[in-house]
Amino acid sequence: MLLLLILRLHQMLGSMLYGFVFAYVMSFGMSFLLSTFILLPVKERSSGAKHCQMISGVQPSTYWLTMFAVNIVNFVIPSLCVVGVVEAFAVEPYVHGYNVWSVHAGR
Repeated sequence: MLLLLILRLHQMLGSMLYGFVFAYVMSFGMSFLLSTFILLPVKERSSGAKHCQMISGVQPSTYWLTMFAVNIVNFVIPSLCVVGVVEAFAVEPYVHGYNVWSVHAGR
């Protein structure tokens, strides 16, 4: 009886630890992804590309909506890849039981 309890506890903690490590690595990776969104506006500002676009007649709203659309595409593709990896490899803490809705909510 005690052996079964220890085995079950080990399985449960292993699954929880795997889920924690997966969540930590994914949040770390996604934070790097989010930090790359500032690179394009900074590079355009330092090279003068934004100024050239404004002088040539591009409306500020058009410039920022385009920047927003590019950032959304750059975020959605990796996010869908993460959901695909979670589904493909059946990461147990995220697809088992009631947690499956947290993965599918991103779709």
